[in-house]
Amino acid sequence: MISFDMLVLLLLAAGLVCFVGEPLLGHRRLHRQGETPPRAQESERLNLQKEGLYTAIQDLDFDYQTGKVDQRDYAELRQQLEGEAMETLRELDGIDPLAALDERLEQQIADLRAASSTTEALTDVCPQCGMDYPREASFCAVCGQIRAIS
Repeated sequence: MISFDMLVLLLLAAGLVCFVGEPLLGHRRLHRQGETPPRAQESERLNLQKEGLYTAIQDLDFDYQTGKVDQRDYAELRQQLEGEAMETLRELDGIDPLAALDERLEQQIADLRAASSTTEALTDVCPQCGMDYPREASFCAVCGQIRAIS
């Protein structure tokens, strides 16, 4: 009877150890099987390098503002750090599969902004209702406010 109780307690203890330790062992197993792809490792390395360069630029700015670095050295060092940061960002964009999509979207946004700034230059705002109307119009089509001739 005592041996049966000991066996049950031993099985419960083993089950508890397995239940508690499984997430730790499972995590190690994933890393051993190479679940972290080389692309993710390279991306992590480049992100750390980028953050280090940003910090170096901030430190250089602070040192320049406090007078620890003269203007000529500041300009050279800042240019060098910015160049390294831009190269790191280009490498990060090369790793990211959505970088090309982001670039196209940014270009489309820039085109839309340029087009809207062109149309804004050709319109006026009605002082009464606040609506846009063409500069060549003599009155607002929404509220009928007559345009002041200037």
